[in-house]
Amino acid sequence: MKNSPTTGANRRWSDRPGPSSREPFALPAGGAHLLAHARDHEDDVEEFEEAAKEAKDAGVKRFAATGLALLREHLTMVRQVYDKVK
Repeated sequence: MKNSPTTGANRRWSDRPGPSSREPFALPAGGAHLLAHARDHEDDVEEFEEAAKEAKDAGVKRFAATGLALLREHLTMVRQVYDKVK
């Protein structure tokens, strides 16, 4: 059975209803989702740092090093938003 992009956890962020959608997308109150998002980004940063230093493949190292800046930026933004809503 193929996963449908419209069912629960299988939905991609871009597939989720937004402000212009007929179906509103509500996040849980209190910022719990932001805290989980930040923790996920922290884990990703650690993994990318390790890959940037220790990967044997030059392409993987380059990808990880390039992606680190974006992940760190996202982590900073998530933390800032979390601090405002907690």
